[in-house]
Amino acid sequence: MDGAFLLWDELLVRLSNDMPRFLRLLVLRLVDLMTAPSPLETETDPFKEAAYFWLRHICMDPKWTSDALNSVQKRHVAVLQSCFETPTFWSLRLAQDVIDAAAPGVKADWEPVLQACIAEDDSVATDDSSANDQDVRMEDPSEPDAGTADAAAKDSQ
Repeated sequence: MDGAFLLWDELLVRLSNDMPRFLRLLVLRLVDLMTAPSPLETETDPFKEAAYFWLRHICMDPKWTSDALNSVQKRHVAVLQSCFETPTFWSLRLAQDVIDAAAPGVKADWEPVLQACIAEDDSVATDDSSANDQDVRMEDPSEPDAGTADAAAKDSQ
């Protein structure tokens, strides 16, 4: 991604400085791309990964964070709000990176939200995996005692 940053940074930073709405819209669209449903596996979707790296770059690179500290904190808060609206693998990863780099006040406010989302995500993953680990036997309801016939056949072997 360093090549993309090298090619596009100067233009995008200039547009952001000249048109403040541009940066807000760019960030929102990148978050939308990062959190949108995809036919690909979320963790390996190259478009989501690229959006994550661009957002991380915009939130942390000195070229993008040289404006007033208050403005950077507002950007961090806006990104965090967007990340937590639709928590996904990439949005939670970005939220963690932004929180780690944020001012202490922002960090104190948003760290508990991140931990709650991670805990919720883990519990959903645990619930899903436990359902998949069970041996599910499909029986034909039209056959009486299909389950006992299977058990008898296994016992006789």
